[in-house]
Amino acid sequence: MVKDYKTFWVAQESSPVQVFRRSVDIETAGPEQNGGQLSQAAQGQRNLELSAYKSCGKTKKCLGSPDGCIAGKTCVALVTIAPQGRDFQIEMFGKKSKYIAIGFSDDTKMGGDHVVECVNEDLSRGTIVKAYRSFNIPNAKQNRRFDDQEGVELLEGSFYDGDLYCKVNHVAKIAVQDKEYDVTLQSSTVKIFFFTSAMLT
Repeated sequence: MVKDYKTFWVAQESSPVQVFRRSVDIETAGPEQNGGQLSQAAQGQRNLELSAYKSCGKTKKCLGSPDGCIAGKTCVALVTIAPQGRDFQIEMFGKKSKYIAIGFSDDTKMGGDHVVECVNEDLSRGTIVKAYRSFNIPNAKQNRRFDDQEGVELLEGSFYDGDLYCKVNHVAKIAVQDKEYDVTLQSSTVKIFFFTSAMLT
């Protein structure tokens, strides 16, 4: 044990300590300030969020909350979708959120919709960010994850001081039960919505 350069103790026995390996992408500590500067981890999280705004309204579709936040880059939640080769890339972040999700619907109601979730899972070995594909059960306020996650791949995930970010690769067309959603369509036939746990508080 070390107090400072000149004060330390040796041959001291502590109670057993268990160490768990965790992802280098995940940071769970609070932001540290040093002369008004963000810590490296906090700055890294902020950079991920700022990168999501790039090309909004140009090469990618963006939805943010509250209204008008995209122009000022002040969103508390943001989802974006952009073409990436033959597939699409989705970015999502939510402030003080356990999850953020984007949904694709063929009507104006939630239910029977294709959903991509970005989730911070609090596990015994620490936190980890995961992405899932799921659907809203029609006429029920429930969401069900598919056992098969084909078509949705987490590229990057980060959780820092309650803020959640993820980047997901998504195929152009995906089937949900008896429906097929084509995210390449630029018409009103596919409607996009999003929600976060922060919206419920």
